Amino acid sequence: GAQERRERSTARLAEKFTRHGFTVLVDQDLIRPGAEKKVTDVDIFALKGNYLFLIQVKMTFPSITLRDAHDHRRTALEKAIEQTEKSMHFFSDHWSYFCEQHTLPTDLDWESLEMMPLIVSTSLEWDHQLLSGYLKISQFELERYLENDACFLHWDPIQAIETPSWKQSHLFYPEGEELSGSKLKTLIEGNALWAYLEPAVEAKPLENYLWGFCEAQSAAAEAQEYFIRGNQRYDAGEYGKAA
Repeated sequence: GAQERRERSTARLAEKFTRHGFTVLVDQDLIRPGAEKKVTDVDIFALKGNYLFLIQVKMTFPSITLRDAHDHRRTALEKAIEQTEKSMHFFSDHWSYFCEQHTLPTDLDWESLEMMPLIVSTSLEWDHQLLSGYLKISQFELERYLENDACFLHWDPIQAIETPSWKQSHLFYPEGEELSGSKLKTLIEGNALWAYLEPAVEAKPLENYLWGFCEAQSAAAEAQEYFIRGNQRYDAGEYGKAA
């Protein structure tokens, strides 16, 4: 089910953070001192140096309609926003207690941390938008930074053979090097994956592949226009009013 898939995705991401030397906690319930009921939970807690990533992982299925995309926003992503807000307040109030409770390898106080709360889902929809101030990215993008394998997305075998340094020049950081918290934060905030892929996409004759988008009256163009209008309605708070 969806819960099992989320657990697998969370474990997969956690393992990649661990390989880069992060201290990682998974599916962590946040409970105030002396309390029994949890405030909320964090899917992935990843700490390295003074960089802390608090990640909520959400699952979805491929959206067939515009309503599917907005339902994902109104359910899973809205829940992630609420969880992130609660976890940020919890850590702000109880950071020292949490560090002692879990024997974390840090003596930094909360104010000294470089924080990056993230909402991560299996969907590309709403990517690189701030949802109530929290950045949303896809699991696909985050994995490319942790794996450092984006070069294979427009791999040129001929160039790779003729130019031994081709792969090294197309990596986000040197092969075999651990990813620092600072570098990961820079890659995410700089939208590095899509900035890297965009020139390759622009270089292709798209009319040969996506001809529908090149025709003003095509079904594809019409669907794109509906999607843009739908986003505008959602931002204006009108979508929920529809019958």
